[in-house]
Amino acid sequence: LQRKVRTLKAQVVELRGNAVFMVREVVQLTREVNDRDLQILEINQEYQKRNKDYALLVRERNDLRAEVKTLHDLIDDIPVPM
Repeated sequence: LQRKVRTLKAQVVELRGNAVFMVREVVQLTREVNDRDLQILEINQEYQKRNKDYALLVRERNDLRAEVKTLHDLIDDIPVPM
């Protein structure tokens, strides 16, 4: 019976050691996941900024295109002497 008790105690110590190791692994994996989350957030913020910049450039280009068309229309309306 004492041998069984010693064996069980040894198994408990081993299980505790394994549990501590597993907890450390889980903590490390959690840190890695959190790092990935931060990277994704930074990339998303950069994407949002670029998307806004792109939209602004497209609007400016369209405005300029409309102004140029207006100028062409005005030029076309000028009578050309023959």
